[in-house]
Amino acid sequence: MTELRKRMTEDMKLHGFSKRTQETTLYAVSKLARFFNKSPMPSLKKNAIRTTQKSP
Repeated sequence: MTELRKRMTEDMKLHGFSKRTQETTLYAVSKLARFFNKSPMPSLKKNAIRTTQKSP
């Protein structure tokens, strides 16, 4: 499991996402990454994803 995938999974668990929501989100992100043939967030700063998730 990649570091990004582990971090996303941990964050979704902390936010109380259901198992199915976690699976669906990870599936969608993996499809997006394959579409771009790389990680979908290479240009974001290190904690940009977490900051976005914490926003209301």
